[in-house]
Amino acid sequence: MTDVQDMEKEEVEGSTNGDNAGRTIRDVDYTVEVWGDLPESSTERQKRHETSLVQVIEKRPLTSDGRPAWVLIAKYNDNGASTAAAAVLRRRHGPPEARGWEFAVRKIAPGKKGLFAKYDPDGIVKGAFEKHEKALAEKNAELKERAATKKSAKSSK
Repeated sequence: MTDVQDMEKEEVEGSTNGDNAGRTIRDVDYTVEVWGDLPESSTERQKRHETSLVQVIEKRPLTSDGRPAWVLIAKYNDNGASTAAAAVLRRRHGPPEARGWEFAVRKIAPGKKGLFAKYDPDGIVKGAFEKHEKALAEKNAELKERAATKKSAKSSK
């Protein structure tokens, strides 16, 4: 074993700033661990969200007045993580008129955020998803162009 492999992991919990002052944060564990090789890339979280969405489609829950109901699909300790997950799903599925999906994040308990989904197939507009994909492709091309311009400006200095 090398000295690096002998390193003991150090776990740090807690926060002394903002709304979390004096409370232990459980959504992140800081550590120093030597793994050698990286584990295989996992899409487990993505699979869990998509599985939840399939269940929402199958159940098609409605409110008492017949409108599509909001369904809690994930609970988070961290607002940033819940907001990021909602943004990923919005980007993947597009606006509500593209595929019928709408996503929202709301506080469900002290220190807990919920990721909600609503599916309304009646709200789908033909061609909206293609329009969404085209806008994403244009945005990605623009970002690549900016990065290339920035890189060439840096290398010319």
